[in-house]
Amino acid sequence: MPTAKITKTTVDALQPQHRSDGSLADCYLWDTELKGFACKATPAGKKIFLVQYRLGGRAGKTQRVTLGPHGKLTVDQARKLSQVELGRIAAGQDPARAKREVRRKLAAATFEDVAQRYLSMNGKNNKSWPETRRLLEVDAIPALGKKSMAAIGRGEVAALIDKTAQRAPVGARALFAAIRPLFKWARDREIIENNPIADMKGPPPPAARKHVLDHDEIRAFWISTAALDWPFAPFYRLLLLTGQRREEVAGMRWEGITLEKGIWRLPSKEEYQPQRTKNGEEHFVDFSPQGVAILDALPGARAGFVFTTTGRTPISGFSKVKVRLDALMTKERGRAPRPWHVHDLRRTVSTLMGDDLGIDPAVIDRIQNHTSKLKANMRGPYQLQQLRGPRRDAMLRWGEYVERLVDGKSDAASQFTGQLAHLG
Repeated sequence: MPTAKITKTTVDALQPQHRSDGSLADCYLWDTELKGFACKATPAGKKIFLVQYRLGGRAGKTQRVTLGPHGKLTVDQARKLSQVELGRIAAGQDPARAKREVRRKLAAATFEDVAQRYLSMNGKNNKSWPETRRLLEVDAIPALGKKSMAAIGRGEVAALIDKTAQRAPVGARALFAAIRPLFKWARDREIIENNPIADMKGPPPPAARKHVLDHDEIRAFWISTAALDWPFAPFYRLLLLTGQRREEVAGMRWEGITLEKGIWRLPSKEEYQPQRTKNGEEHFVDFSPQGVAILDALPGARAGFVFTTTGRTPISGFSKVKVRLDALMTKERGRAPRPWHVHDLRRTVSTLMGDDLGIDPAVIDRIQNHTSKLKANMRGPYQLQQLRGPRRDAMLRWGEYVERLVDGKSDAASQFTGQLAHLG
């Protein structure tokens, strides 16, 4: 076997050896300065640093421990690692046995074990964490949960993402975004030796959606929500009446609502964690009389989450309810609605406010807390103004508009409109 001081030059020159039959075999270069330190050139073209040792004297079995490939390790880094390993061996430790024990533990850890540990240790102050948990528990764990974490390859993850993309392209992208940091976290903690999806590309972003519910769809949506179980009927109706994000309405708390004034306040990220608004800024939402009437009719104590089934956490399980709602809308209309997403309600509000009611886009942006859009549009003084008066008027008009679409204006709503106009 060749011997020489292991340097970048000698490693670059090292090649696999040729056998008499024309095949190639591993070739080892043994360092002349550090006994047991070597570099191996393989027929596959790789060059790998290793340490060879023997415990128990001449009767002991010769063993080797891989340090890592040339490229990821420089010669100097490999030499320092080999000195560490040889020091452990001199102290009576067995690195090969330790690695076998690590591999045994890795083989015993299932994806579900690791995912649950990951979920329990992360995300307490992360606004998107409930959705991450849902994606892992609903989609990833049923598919991969019983498999050994160490045995899961890139192909299995890709197959799960592709299967999800067939029914929900946006969901597939979100699922990949939830799984990718889990594998990185597991690798950082040496739960797995290699991250199979470290350089894997996620699904491409879907084309920008432009769907806006038409008048017939809005009416069918409103009527159909009445057949949903608590608390999804009022929840969905307030999504349409307020134009706010799904997570914001789902996390609505009674402490932020001043019902007699028809105002809902969402705190800033400095004041409340997890973050309540997408941009982390304080935001005020004006309820129309129709929205106030929905809240005023809700049962239970007016404390904590408005929409909850546990009393401790906001509602979830939106996908299953959406399937039910689509079926109800199909029955109401006599035909299936055009494919739509919950976020389309928010787009519907902003579009119809502008197109049908002629409301200033700057006011709509403030209603939906689109401060970044305002700055991008360079709207000058609007960047600093809250536009509270115009926003309140716009929400009053929107509530009346929705009511006319559904079944006409009620006397109670008209009376409350007059009262609300005089509030400061």
